Amino acid sequence: MDVVLFEERVCADGKRLAIATLNVPATLNALSLPMVQLLTARLQQWASDPQVALVLLQASGDKA
Repeated sequence: MDVVLFEERVCADGKRLAIATLNVPATLNALSLPMVQLLTARLQQWASDPQVALVLLQASGDKA
């Protein structure tokens, strides 16, 4: 199971919406070192991409 899921969606203006989903609902998606490392790398990529207009951070699961 991937602890963080990443996806991108194209917006109407051609820019992209970047989405990171924390995916460890058993721990209420508490951040772990591997999660932080994955997020850091991807956020740096998105920060340097002028086509990314928005980054959404969300979590899987029904609690918290």
